[in-house]
Amino acid sequence: MAARLSGERRGGDGRHVFRVLRSTLCYGAPLHFPRSMGVPMNALSRLFSIHEKIRAHTRWTVVICLLTLGLTGAVASRIRLDDNIASLLPGGPGSPGEAARLLSEFGALDTLLIDLSLPGGSRDELVSLGDDLLQRLRATGQFAQLYTGPRQDELMKLGGVVLPRRLFLLEDPRAEIESRLAPERLRKSLSDLKVSLTSPQALGMKQMLLSDPLGLNGDLLARLARQGGDLQLERGHLLSANGEHLLVVATPKHRALDVDASQALMNELSRVAGELKQHGSGRAELRWVGGPRFASESAAAIRQDISDNFILSTAVMLAVFLLRFRGLRLLILASVPLAFGVVGGIAAMVLLQGHMHGLTLGFGSALVGIAMDYPLHLINCAAAQPGDRAQAYESTTRAVFQGLCLGFFTTAMGFAALLLSDFPALRELAWFSSIGLILAFVCNFLLVPPLCARLGPQGPSPSSMAPRLLRFALPPRVALVTTIVLLFLGGWLARSLVFDGDLRKLDSQNARTLADYQEVLALFNQPSSSSLVVSSGKTLQDALRVNDEVARALEPLRRSGVITSTSSLAGLVPAVATQRERAEKLRGLDLDAARQRLATASAETGFSATAFGRFWDELSAVTRGEVAPLEPAELQETAVGMLLSRAVRCEDSGCRVVTMLERAPGSSIETISAVLPEAAQLVDSEALANRAVAEIPRQIALLCMLGIFGNVIFLSWVYRSIPKAVLTCLPCAVALVLTVGLMALLGMPLNLVSAGGLVLVFGCGVDYGIFALEGLSEHQPDGVEQLGVLLAAFTTLAGFGTLAIAQNGAMRALGVSTGLGTAISAAVALVLLPGLATGWLRRGASSASTPHPQ
Repeated sequence: MAARLSGERRGGDGRHVFRVLRSTLCYGAPLHFPRSMGVPMNALSRLFSIHEKIRAHTRWTVVICLLTLGLTGAVASRIRLDDNIASLLPGGPGSPGEAARLLSEFGALDTLLIDLSLPGGSRDELVSLGDDLLQRLRATGQFAQLYTGPRQDELMKLGGVVLPRRLFLLEDPRAEIESRLAPERLRKSLSDLKVSLTSPQALGMKQMLLSDPLGLNGDLLARLARQGGDLQLERGHLLSANGEHLLVVATPKHRALDVDASQALMNELSRVAGELKQHGSGRAELRWVGGPRFASESAAAIRQDISDNFILSTAVMLAVFLLRFRGLRLLILASVPLAFGVVGGIAAMVLLQGHMHGLTLGFGSALVGIAMDYPLHLINCAAAQPGDRAQAYESTTRAVFQGLCLGFFTTAMGFAALLLSDFPALRELAWFSSIGLILAFVCNFLLVPPLCARLGPQGPSPSSMAPRLLRFALPPRVALVTTIVLLFLGGWLARSLVFDGDLRKLDSQNARTLADYQEVLALFNQPSSSSLVVSSGKTLQDALRVNDEVARALEPLRRSGVITSTSSLAGLVPAVATQRERAEKLRGLDLDAARQRLATASAETGFSATAFGRFWDELSAVTRGEVAPLEPAELQETAVGMLLSRAVRCEDSGCRVVTMLERAPGSSIETISAVLPEAAQLVDSEALANRAVAEIPRQIALLCMLGIFGNVIFLSWVYRSIPKAVLTCLPCAVALVLTVGLMALLGMPLNLVSAGGLVLVFGCGVDYGIFALEGLSEHQPDGVEQLGVLLAAFTTLAGFGTLAIAQNGAMRALGVSTGLGTAISAAVALVLLPGLATGWLRRGASSASTPHPQ
């Protein structure tokens, strides 16, 4: 590049490939845009006129840039960041977006399960310590709700509401009563009742006990208890089955994703745990699991990763600029386009839609970071040119204008291809990245040359490394064979690539935290809320009716082991229509025969003939329709009010009732879905990951390939040469294929984040191909452009490749895919592309030129 700009012929004889390149490209037509895309000289003249004014008024330019960034930043600060993963997915009824939203809405993301144990202590001591814990938790002011178990008044109210309507809660009351009137079962029920009547607690409950000769109440209450897990109730506290652990279900005032609030909550719980340990003679053990703990630990790990990455990448960037440019001023100036691109892109999204997902901001900023390659390439070429800095940057701008424009257009086309995706996340990413890239590209040509000429080093800084890079090029045939082998190897390995949509793997995944979470769920037999069946209806009663059908459909699967457990409102508050149907079934019971069987058994066990009159009165009232069905509103202030509020959602558009279930390991989702009624939807986190979220990286990979073909067509039109266009895109193509192949070989799935890194690889690879071919088209290649490719690769690896050592799964995935892809792109551009250009372009260059004697 410097030889072409200054007229000097410089040394560096290169290897065989460059001797051939001189003979084939020396007299060939240089790369030009066709007339339809020509760069008018007056356009560059106007640009250089602006450069002259900026150099003359540098201080005012800096002030205006700072003011512009400040005003744009003020607009950008109004962006509303989404944290709901459902907004990344396609919406609509039955869509992945709706499924993700339902999992988030009905799941337990913001809930904390607090487990208290007192090794060696008695149940009474544990319950007393639980009272102390509850007071200390309330004193923190961190919780909106603390549930320790139903109070006595709530239990009494529940009994007063449910027991008079207990017959409505039986799936088939007629069949159930007839079954309980069987002689053996009836004698056992009456014997148990006789024992209960002799207990001290029966003094004030005699009439209630006598109204239940068949033992319906005990089974009903046991079924209600199972809705809350395998728990015991002791003096208003929930204990584990072995009585050694006490459970508090806590709902914090702030959402789990408010990481600052979650961290403050963790600090308060740690303090309370220390106080309890002292109060409990050093034996009390307190642990907590749930969304806030996951969020706070993940945020801490991310902050540590960012800090480590910042230190490492800063050290690499400083080393690169110190070694190449002998100073750091150019680093600051080269970052100006990047600042305008990121801030301007965010401001544009504020004006376009007012909000943006946090993942889009993170990945989009990384993609806009590709624009750092453009000022670095320009500065590197200008630094190698002797003479006045203003003239050096003007000549360099004129020389690299075409190559940088091609790099910009091809990268922008790749980003624009994401607009074809079905996923809002990728379309949003395309808009933000494209806008940011455009702004950064404009700032690169408008501000970097004059500011570097005026504020940067005032002397040239040629590099002795540039000519040495030419020696790494392989001969044409070796380069061709190597390229074919790499493409074949990457494609063959990529066959085993796994697309992973499990978003949980993108987090920090602390092993101790995950173990605690699983242990607490198992200890109290709590569902993980990873599988839901959502019953929908225009009204709450419609939704409850569908929920009743769901319960009947799931029961055979539970008995067969496909489902291990369910938690449903169907056994607690069935729809009014269902209750009336059950009352209608009860009318088919032969009351006279039933009375006779109970009277006979009563006489045998010592009960009078009229002892169970209240039971028969209740039965008759239900059959005559004199007992009103149970309504959900009646249970709001009872012991099951919390369960009701978590399982029901009503809006203007309709109501939804959720049933939580646990699938057996290896069970088929299709088996469950097949038995559900039409108005019910199975929402499963594993299914969502496999069928929806995993589709995002798959689409990104396919759209990257589409972008490559689009760029080949575009560059074929620009170069008027298909081989030249293919060569330009070759570093990108080899890098993408080999990166996914190596990830498959290493057992690393392609997920949402690592696929986003492929878009970055796509943009870098095309740029490296353009810059490298630009240097090879010179009469005397001097390696300056090759050095620019190497520098751009180092800066990209410094910024993103270093994330490969991060703790956070998302950052690590981005670092691996970006690091592998960037390194491979640069290696192909420096080692393989020269030889391939020699072999592929020899014939085209010879036919396009007229031979001249040397």
